[in-house]
Amino acid sequence: MQKSNIMRFGKLSLAALLALQLAFAVKLYWGKQQAQREMSEPQALFELAANDIDRITINDGSSSVTLQHTDDGWQLPDDQGLPADGPRVDSLVSSVADLSPSWPVATTASSQQQLEVAADNFQRRVVLYSGEQEAGELLLGTSPGFKRTHARLSLIHI
Repeated sequence: MQKSNIMRFGKLSLAALLALQLAFAVKLYWGKQQAQREMSEPQALFELAANDIDRITINDGSSSVTLQHTDDGWQLPDDQGLPADGPRVDSLVSSVADLSPSWPVATTASSQQQLEVAADNFQRRVVLYSGEQEAGELLLGTSPGFKRTHARLSLIHI
C-alpha cells in the first residue's frame, strides 16, 4: 500500500513538472513571436519631424550645396539667397525624415568602403540641421537596384 502511494505521488509530481515545462515553453515561444513582430515593424531612421529641419547640406565629395529655410521659403544662401523650388525641397525633407531602414546589408568597415557609405568614401552626404544643431547625417552610396540606395546613418544629435 505504501509503495502505490509513493508511485502515485511520483507520477503526479512528474505530470505537474511536465505541465510546468510545457507552460514555460509556450510562454517563451509567444514572447519570441511578439519580439519578432515588434522588430519587423519599420521604424523611422530619424527621430525628428520634417518641419524641424531648417537647413540641409548635400555634398558629393567635390561640391556642396546648402538649402536654408527662411520666412520667404527655401533658399540657396551660398548663391546670393536665390530661391529654391519649395515643394521639391519640402518633399525631399519629408522623404528623408520618414525614411525607415530595411535589413542591414553590411556591418564592417571594409563593406562600408565597398558600398561607398564610409565617412571618407561616399557618393552623397546629406546633413540635416535643426536650428544651429546638426540633427543627422546620412551617407548615400551605391545602388543595389531600381529605386534603392545603400545608406548609412552617421550621426544623430537631437
